[in-house]
Amino acid sequence: MTEWPDSLKAFFFAFWAFFGIYYGDVLYIAQQHSFFTTDLEALRPVWEKPYGSLWIIGRALLQAFHSPFWGGTLLSGMLTLISWLSGYVFRLRGRFGYLKYIPAFVFIYVVVYHGFDIYYQAETGKLLGIPFCILLILACQAVFVRSFSRKKLSGLFTPPAYNRPLDEWKAMGFILILGAGAVGMNEWYRPYVRPTARMQRELERQDWKGMQATASRSDLTYGTVAAYYAISRMEDENDVPKVPIDMLPPTSRPIYLHNRDGNLENVRNYFLMDYCIASEQYPIAYELGKADLKTEGPSPLLLKQMVRICLALHKKEEARSHLNVLRTLPFEKDFIETYAPETQE
Repeated sequence: MTEWPDSLKAFFFAFWAFFGIYYGDVLYIAQQHSFFTTDLEALRPVWEKPYGSLWIIGRALLQAFHSPFWGGTLLSGMLTLISWLSGYVFRLRGRFGYLKYIPAFVFIYVVVYHGFDIYYQAETGKLLGIPFCILLILACQAVFVRSFSRKKLSGLFTPPAYNRPLDEWKAMGFILILGAGAVGMNEWYRPYVRPTARMQRELERQDWKGMQATASRSDLTYGTVAAYYAISRMEDENDVPKVPIDMLPPTSRPIYLHNRDGNLENVRNYFLMDYCIASEQYPIAYELGKADLKTEGPSPLLLKQMVRICLALHKKEEARSHLNVLRTLPFEKDFIETYAPETQE
């Protein structure tokens, strides 16, 4: 019976734990910012972009993160294959075998470094589209190498004969150190990203106590964390006043956030719509939503926000229109069933 190489096994489960559990909330929010539909005409603006077909594939793959468990499994599997093929194509064997994991760790560090920027006013298809492209290129190179070298491709589930136990331990140590470094980098340089994304998921579930518990474990001097904590208080406690957005006190800690032009963004723009909905500033939220639909295009998150806003403003026909677009998206059945009765005349 064949056995999976220890280093590949450690790599797969370490990356699954990172993307499926540790960073799962962030990638769920990325999926909520990513518009992918069965209506091909609605995707025409993406098709017409440079590399548009690749970005659409990336958006399709990103939908798996509606369940971080399965999304983490998919992405970890892709990165495991990239590492395996890198070792074969570039002949990284024996004491140099650990080097095949470098491309995957470059990816994880780039994702952590960019934080909110992987989905905020960004092309979300790049997140999984680029690894997919790299995997495809490496697969083609592996076929080319196999065809001309007449050398058998080492089995994915069978450790090559030239790998000594010491080499496997070296590879696992490399994975452990760089994996811990990625977690440390996130906790030190981007400590607000995971709590904010978690609170956004809890907001979607209307779990006000959960939002407050998350905030209590986080640093409230970061604007996004403080804003979602304020939202949870306004929604959960009737005696908490609905504070207008322009009366929020400034926060002292900078947040890494850029707009579509690559310029530093005012952090309030990240949570502005959610805050306006919670504080019942629906006309402002409506104008913000219309502007985002025009400049950024639809997304599951934006469409759901617009349904709620339109219902609050008694614009039922427009709410039905947004709900009809949501019907073409995967995984939004629960939201549709909840709000469809309210959109009826």
